[in-house]
Amino acid sequence: MLKGVVQIPREVLQDVVAAGRRFREAEDVLEDFLLATDAAFLKKMRRLRVRHRRGALGDWRKLKSRYGL
Repeated sequence: MLKGVVQIPREVLQDVVAAGRRFREAEDVLEDFLLATDAAFLKKMRRLRVRHRRGALGDWRKLKSRYGL
């Protein structure tokens, strides 16, 4: 056995990876729920949607270049 190396059964590692995946999925669901029930967030999103439909939001390419995206 190599120094500093811990060996674990493949099945255990697969279980850990699967648990991490399920946790991330649960976080996503919780985040969606919290945002969907946040009145201030919903109000802001509705206001932004109206501005977007009117074309009142900035040019996406300019925003991307401004912030280095």
